[in-house]
Amino acid sequence: TDNFEAVFKVDYDYHDGGANTYAPIASPNDFYDVETDLDLYAVDRFLRATSNLTYTTDSGWAFRSITGYQDGRTRQLSDSDGTALAIASLEYEATEEIVSQEFNIISPDDRPLQYVLGAYYSRSTVGIPLFVIDAPPVLIDLTSQLIRENTAVFGHVSYDLTPRLQVELGARYNHSVVEQDLITEVFFFGFPLGATPGPSTLPDDDSTTGKLGLSYQLDEDNFLYAFVATGHKNAGLNTSITAPPSFEGEDVLAFEAGYRVRLLDDRVNVQLSAYHYDYDNYQAAQFDVDTRQTVILNAPEATSQGIELQVDGTFGATSFNLAAAYGDSELGRFFAVDSRNPPPVLSPACPAGGPATTPQCLDLTGNRLPYSPEFTASAGLQHRFDTSFGTITPRIDVSYLGERYVNIYQIPTTDELDDLTLVNAQVAFTHDDWTLTAFATNLTDEHYVAAKLSGLRVVGAPRQVGVRVFRAF
Repeated sequence: TDNFEAVFKVDYDYHDGGANTYAPIASPNDFYDVETDLDLYAVDRFLRATSNLTYTTDSGWAFRSITGYQDGRTRQLSDSDGTALAIASLEYEATEEIVSQEFNIISPDDRPLQYVLGAYYSRSTVGIPLFVIDAPPVLIDLTSQLIRENTAVFGHVSYDLTPRLQVELGARYNHSVVEQDLITEVFFFGFPLGATPGPSTLPDDDSTTGKLGLSYQLDEDNFLYAFVATGHKNAGLNTSITAPPSFEGEDVLAFEAGYRVRLLDDRVNVQLSAYHYDYDNYQAAQFDVDTRQTVILNAPEATSQGIELQVDGTFGATSFNLAAAYGDSELGRFFAVDSRNPPPVLSPACPAGGPATTPQCLDLTGNRLPYSPEFTASAGLQHRFDTSFGTITPRIDVSYLGERYVNIYQIPTTDELDDLTLVNAQVAFTHDDWTLTAFATNLTDEHYVAAKLSGLRVVGAPRQVGVRVFRAF
């Protein structure tokens, strides 16, 4: 009806990835020459469904309900040593089911004072019925079920102080509960060495976050904004038996300011922004070489700051985009043990705030945050050719990613990823409601390492070519 709208969406995805493959970082083989002693597989299945119901009164008030359901399943067998030798393997199955519900009350959008009030609930259930690490003569068998519930209330208010000056204020309270049943069994030459139950619950994680912002429209072409905001990542549980059983929630205080301008009769739009983030209990991820799992450690403090520039232009049938960013980040005073280094038999504690008590207790103060390059840039250009039988639009995109580290330890070469330039290209042909696009990603067929973990390399996708067909109706 004129007042009620209902939108339902359902999608199902089946992805047979063939395998997730690795190779030793120093392997002389070509990146795409895979060695293994196993019949590898990697299969993912996902089902998602959403319902969005909105009732709007004649006076402009909107009442909205958003319901979501997701179900995902994954199966994988990987060769953990990345060679044709029977040294180590990892096999697992995992499932996750998420249900969520949100309610909103939205004020009319034609008044100086506008606001949104909301409530939110989600429940995530993660099951790991099979997780087997086979590294003869040791075998580790893990089973787990983890349940996380989030309940939140929030509100966002904006007010036009003048026709050009607007202030906005938002706040959110979130209550998180985590429960886990975890059993880890260790076998040596087939003989059980014992089972270790993991933590069953975490203390409730309550957080309040907010945002205060100002925006000013200097004129129809110039716009300024600035805001300060806080954010929170929930606490959680580690499943690795060699890692701390739990990790604390992460808090961030964010500052951002920016300027937007439209030039040449709105043909060119430019945005320049600067940001600064202060983290407390920064959640740093690392890969545990013993259990082949990702674990989370808490660094007491970390910072990240940078500037970003974006330019978009359209001149008739020709359009382009440019973007560039510079970022700087570092850990505060922080000490941790790199699990790749054999710890002493009786390893004393390595407190996060120091001091270093053994050679394995490393001072990581000042290290950059993982996967945080100093420089990134991208550019794209396209031109539309109009013909009697349709339009032809070729396009090319170039992106640059600077050097970065894959973890907080940042050992040269071992933990470093080289800078990377990738080129994508496509040609789109449109006739009436149909569009046929021929595309190529990684056009120059760069062979590059996309990630590294525990002495292994994960390669990026080679050149891929394909065709997409799209019809609008």
